[in-house]
Amino acid sequence: NGAAYFGLDRRLHAWTAGEDKAVVGEGRWLLTDTGKMCMELAWRSKTYATKPKRTCYSHRIESGNIEQRKDPDGEWYDFKHAKDDPADEHQKFEAG
Repeated sequence: NGAAYFGLDRRLHAWTAGEDKAVVGEGRWLLTDTGKMCMELAWRSKTYATKPKRTCYSHRIESGNIEQRKDPDGEWYDFKHAKDDPADEHQKFEAG
C-alpha cells in the first residue's frame, strides 16, 4: 500500500502504510550515466527517521517487452509488454 510522486524538478515524494503506521519518504529521483533510474529517499514516521538511501533499477528490452530489476541483483520482471497488458507495472503510473 503506497505511492510515489516523481516531480519534473526531480523531487520525489512517497508514502506507504502498514501495520498501524504511516511512513513518508522525501528525496529525489535521478538517471545515472549508465542509464539506471535511481531514487534517493529518506523515510520518516512518528517513531523513526532514516538517512537518504539510494535504490536503483535497471531496464532492458527482451522480445519487445521492457523488463526491470532492482539493482544490483534483483530478478528481472515485466514492466511493460509490447502490447499493453492491464497487469503491467507501468499501468500504475499516472500524470501528476
